[in-house]
Amino acid sequence: MAVTKRERNLLVITITVIVLVVNFFVVRPLWRNWQSAGEKLETQQRQLAVMKATIDHEKQWQKQYDELKQSLGQRTESFQQSSDVGKKILDVAKNSGVQISSSRPMLEEDKGVYRVLPEQLAVEATTDSLVRFLFALQTAAGFVSVEQLQVTPRTENQSILRCDIQVRALAAKPVGPKS
Repeated sequence: MAVTKRERNLLVITITVIVLVVNFFVVRPLWRNWQSAGEKLETQQRQLAVMKATIDHEKQWQKQYDELKQSLGQRTESFQQSSDVGKKILDVAKNSGVQISSSRPMLEEDKGVYRVLPEQLAVEATTDSLVRFLFALQTAAGFVSVEQLQVTPRTENQSILRCDIQVRALAAKPVGPKS
């Protein structure tokens, strides 16, 4: 059976249209998905490399942390729990003449290599005793920082200040068997 010129042209046009349609609706979306998957894989591999580098530096950072802790000498407090932070704050408050009306430990944050032990305080103090208290927290308490401070004068006695303070203490992770 012989194919005429007209049938051959129609066959070529039909095959061309089918190839174009398959390319447009099947091959191109698959190619885009393949490229997108490749880009995601590259991004995840870069992130993995950064995480591995961080893990590799953990021993070095622990050594630097220990050296820093030793170089600070007496200033370093070894906070294990929020109650340790609370005790230290009470000691500092007692020595500086600040009256703590309420103290509330907040949710502990795990930062991987260390922990953050936040504490919310409500205190009453004079300006001088408040300054001594804040200075003592920053200097004598080791890795403690004042994150938020809101001061308002008492309505019946303007010389006494009411303060809402948020304190954060850094603590080492508990040493134990690694899983």
